Amino acid sequence: MKRSVEECLTPVKRQRNISLFDDTSLQRFATDLQNSPDDSGYISGSIFMIWHNKDKEKMQFKIRASPGSESVAYFEVVLTGECFNTLSAQGLELGARDELTLALEGATVRTDVEKSSISGSLPIRLEYTAGIHMKVVKSYRGAKNNGRVVDTWLWKPAPPSINKNWERFGTPASQADLPSTPKTPKLIDLDTPTLLAGRKRSRASTVSVTTPVPVKKLKLDTAVEPPEKKEPQKLTKKQRKALRAQQHHDRQVSQVDDETRPATHKHNDASRESSSKPESHTNATSTGPAQSDSSKVASLGLTSTVDTNVSPERSPNSEMTAKVLIDGSLAMVAGLRFGDKRYTALKQATKGTRNIIGVVWSLTNPSRTYSGDWSSSFMIVDPSICSPEDGSLMHPQRYRVNCFARTYEQWLPRPEVNDVIILRNVKLKEYMESPSAIGYHDKLQWAVYKPETGKIDHNREGAPLSQGLAEDGAGVQFSPFYDAQPLEIAYCSKLTAWWRAVLEKRREDLGTIHQIGEEMTENENFSAEISKRQHRLICDAGPLVSPNGYFDCTVEVLYGYASEAANQPYDLYVTDYTKNEQLTPVQYKWCPSKALSETVLKIEMWDSAREFGKGMQTGELFSMKNVRMIISKGGYLQAKIQESKISPLNEQDAENNIHLRDFLERRKRWQSGNDTIEYQSKYDLVQEVKSDEFFCCIVELVHATFTHGSFIYVSDYTRLGLLPRLDEPWASGLEHCIIPIKLTEGQVEMAKRFEVGAILSIKNLRLRKSYSGENFQGLLGGNQRLIEKLVDGNPVQMEMKTQLLERKIDIQNNPTIDSDSGKSEPTSKPESVAVETEVRLKTENTTVKETGELTTKSEATGQTKQARQSTETHHELGEDFEGYQKATISEMQACAKCPHRFRLTAKVASYFPKLLQDCVMTRCTRCNKDLLPMYKGCVACDINDQALEYQYRLFLQLGEENGGDNLMVVVTNEGPLLKDLKRVNLRDDHDAYLAFMDLVQPFLGNLGDVQEEREKRRRLIEPSSPILDFMIETWNNVRGDRVYELRAYSLVA
Repeated sequence: MKRSVEECLTPVKRQRNISLFDDTSLQRFATDLQNSPDDSGYISGSIFMIWHNKDKEKMQFKIRASPGSESVAYFEVVLTGECFNTLSAQGLELGARDELTLALEGATVRTDVEKSSISGSLPIRLEYTAGIHMKVVKSYRGAKNNGRVVDTWLWKPAPPSINKNWERFGTPASQADLPSTPKTPKLIDLDTPTLLAGRKRSRASTVSVTTPVPVKKLKLDTAVEPPEKKEPQKLTKKQRKALRAQQHHDRQVSQVDDETRPATHKHNDASRESSSKPESHTNATSTGPAQSDSSKVASLGLTSTVDTNVSPERSPNSEMTAKVLIDGSLAMVAGLRFGDKRYTALKQATKGTRNIIGVVWSLTNPSRTYSGDWSSSFMIVDPSICSPEDGSLMHPQRYRVNCFARTYEQWLPRPEVNDVIILRNVKLKEYMESPSAIGYHDKLQWAVYKPETGKIDHNREGAPLSQGLAEDGAGVQFSPFYDAQPLEIAYCSKLTAWWRAVLEKRREDLGTIHQIGEEMTENENFSAEISKRQHRLICDAGPLVSPNGYFDCTVEVLYGYASEAANQPYDLYVTDYTKNEQLTPVQYKWCPSKALSETVLKIEMWDSAREFGKGMQTGELFSMKNVRMIISKGGYLQAKIQESKISPLNEQDAENNIHLRDFLERRKRWQSGNDTIEYQSKYDLVQEVKSDEFFCCIVELVHATFTHGSFIYVSDYTRLGLLPRLDEPWASGLEHCIIPIKLTEGQVEMAKRFEVGAILSIKNLRLRKSYSGENFQGLLGGNQRLIEKLVDGNPVQMEMKTQLLERKIDIQNNPTIDSDSGKSEPTSKPESVAVETEVRLKTENTTVKETGELTTKSEATGQTKQARQSTETHHELGEDFEGYQKATISEMQACAKCPHRFRLTAKVASYFPKLLQDCVMTRCTRCNKDLLPMYKGCVACDINDQALEYQYRLFLQLGEENGGDNLMVVVTNEGPLLKDLKRVNLRDDHDAYLAFMDLVQPFLGNLGDVQEEREKRRRLIEPSSPILDFMIETWNNVRGDRVYELRAYSLVA
């Protein structure tokens, strides 16, 4: 019994709802292509290289050589003819590394090609001319194409050249049963079925692209034989329903176009339509009206209006017609491509140099830049960033265009709102995380389409059409005025219709608006929906506050820090004396006030703002614009700024600046509170300081030199015997009064900003012996802001300054003369440095030796010295530890409350790492890997410009005096014990290593010496460490493990 045609065309090996590419048994490999495969299968691979030409696309395709094999093979794939035109019209762009699945249906295998020089290449070329069925598995040009399935065979019969076995399956009854073939087939997305425009989604609107085709052999001949005259394939019932729905929609759109088109064009289109209209419409599969010129252009993504003289004004005669027009226009796809010209949709226009077209909805007037060039700026929009599908119809994405011209203002595009502008050769970039375009004076070409006239208008006035780019008009001739082609003008007309539909849709969604006062223009109404950046208090700012967390603010600088690692921001800490509940209070030595710490905002300064931030002094007031509130990687609220839109403020300008006036009032109210006393720093007189101890002081800059080493010489006009006598003219009469300060790292550039005679505040200064060992000098290093000018509003600093100036006058008017040397005698009695040093050396070097034994007990870190140093350290931290619960190790481990604070009486039993100079870990911020101690650069990155970061890591094992359990605690890099130390490699910086040893030796005792001797295998030392009270806080890390952090230590209470 002979089967019917529909039965023959129904697949028997796989169900109808299963895609061709889901059947792994149909996958073909490189070996199959060499052995005459049938075209029922498909190949999967990736694009190795691709070349775009005007009439074809050629690519080197890479697939696996055989099933289960890891080797790959390369061969050519060429898309040409109608297949290439279809993909180009639909805007599908392919690129290198894209992963594709290609059906072999319709492909011709050619073996008369030259073998490529690529290793593993085959002398095979796959040509797709009439059509293609493919799936984009992964696209590197746009994630929107991932998983997209296209089938150009959907609306057309199979090519006769590949239907050699058609008759044995049956032949359609007549030619009239076949649908007409549009010039450009439509692509159907399997994952998201395409809805027919202007119709409600139904079962008939979803078309299956798995068209059953009988199994056939691919042609391997070098020449294509003449096709046999066979009848094409009959469509399925589902396809016929979809075709009827599409034809019905086309007729509706055609009627609307006829009503809105001028009479002459209507007549011409009617003539063309009547000449191609078939005579019979007798059955369900009869051919609909042949496409007019307008529908042919529409199939390419263009409007049917291609005459520049056609007015785009439309006046529908009924609500139904207007509704169809609006819905059809809103479904417009952005982007245009014809020939070698391509216009990118704004949503994809983010990088590189591109051509774009958009509707102007906001603009600024042309103006001069600082360099004297002309500039203009405007916002544009197209359907890719303003669509009802993703909710951006009411709030489109911001897309700014900045244009520049050297000599003539008329060479700038000067569109009006609702005009369509064509921009060629613009540079695309992301600005403030929003896409933007820049048109440079020697590259930008543009044209403005006027909706009122339907024509291009350059508004050139008296400016020349072109001119040389060199001085005086010489050099290469250039013209910014672009002559738009008819297809480009047609696209502009279509954009105009789309924009009218957008405005109409927005009016419908907004409902009736009762205007009070003057009428608002479309530009003002549309632009008002985009929130503008506002001046906000820190307490009101947030990452979700419109627009996107950006705001302006008026703040006071509290502290600044520059990281030593490359490509890192400058950290600025500011306040406006308002409290944001989402901010975490800072815990730094420069901010001991608890109330003030709750108002501090950390701002990361990048790019040009970073350089500006280095000059912002503590206590100065600034107006900062375009600051953005963000959430850090650690989950904390902070802010960032990239541009140097920062202006210093003077309190005398408060009358004309309402934000400054409000700030000063807030600060005055805050300073009147009781907590302000904690905010004042403690300053010492030079005559009171001791060697190797940190102190802060108010001094005058007496002299500075940056030639052979960087030194500044300061004095507070008190005398200290440790200080040297300087035989310099500028030091006359100031014997033992001047501190020579050696500057390193970032302190050098900071000190260069000050002039001699400036009154300075210096923090974390320490007196140590110079390398020669003859004199004492001050040491300042690191990148923290340690040298600053005095703040006029700080009463403590002002009082210290007044006293300093009084001492200066007194020492100049009443110098004391030393009878022996004839030089000024110190007003304060010098310390007996030699005696003190000798006593310390005797105490520290006292040892007890046991005859015949290898064990030596060192008293270098005796109990008295350790207790004294620990007391000083506890006092230096200045925190309140009364709330810490006294507990034993077992009680701490049994406590379920976390976080919690404990006071533990114990001693250090051991520590890690073994060598204290390895307590700083070097980390590469590019690859996020820790480096071994012997490496000074990242081997994995292997580049000169490395971003290295240094972090302290010290683990202590604490044990109680009566034995029992031990407890592992950590001294964190951000904790109060180590936060003021310089972040460097301790193996390279001896001063930093000594500073670190001064901090840890009071609680380590002689454990450092024990471990060092043990590593060298020279002698054994009996370990000794003091019994102390350790303040410990507990918290859980990201894995949920409990961490015990050492915060401070003190003598046993």
